[in-house]
Amino acid sequence: MKIGKPKTTTIKKILLATVLVVGPVVALSATGFSLNTTECLPLGLYKSVSKPITIGSLATTCIPLRDTQEGLRRGYLDAGTACYGISAPLIKIVAAGAGSVIKETPDGVWINGKKWPMSKPLLHDTSGRLLNPDVGVHILEKGQYWVMGLNRKTWDSRYYGPLSKNELLERQTPVLTIQGNL
Repeated sequence: MKIGKPKTTTIKKILLATVLVVGPVVALSATGFSLNTTECLPLGLYKSVSKPITIGSLATTCIPLRDTQEGLRRGYLDAGTACYGISAPLIKIVAAGAGSVIKETPDGVWINGKKWPMSKPLLHDTSGRLLNPDVGVHILEKGQYWVMGLNRKTWDSRYYGPLSKNELLERQTPVLTIQGNL
């Protein structure tokens, strides 16, 4: 009488499933493609382009190391090697650069006097953990950039402040996306 399959069969199936899922994602990444699975931008496939990163463009970004470590602990970031050897980058909109005045209030973010859509910062994440919005006025210096998403729940410069030019990796363009409920 056979009660159950040996554990090695289960392990082999898990390994095979992992290879079938992770393998294509790694292969896409190696060819300049990124998969956005968050709601900060439309879900889907993005590709690196050789154009310079400009205000208004999409870019893969690393965030400051202390925030990267916190993001990994909280599950906001995926593991990877592109950012400090420990996390995968995020795709964000480069909303502002040098000379821009960012005013972050409990009601939202104003960039040079214009309110960014759905930018009211949250005080807690979806797990109820405390967030610390970077409320105040920021005047971006040369080499600093403010990045945003298109969803109130996006983890963006509202929480970690401006990024340096070195933290903007590559310009991205949508290839195949699904417009969700942002």
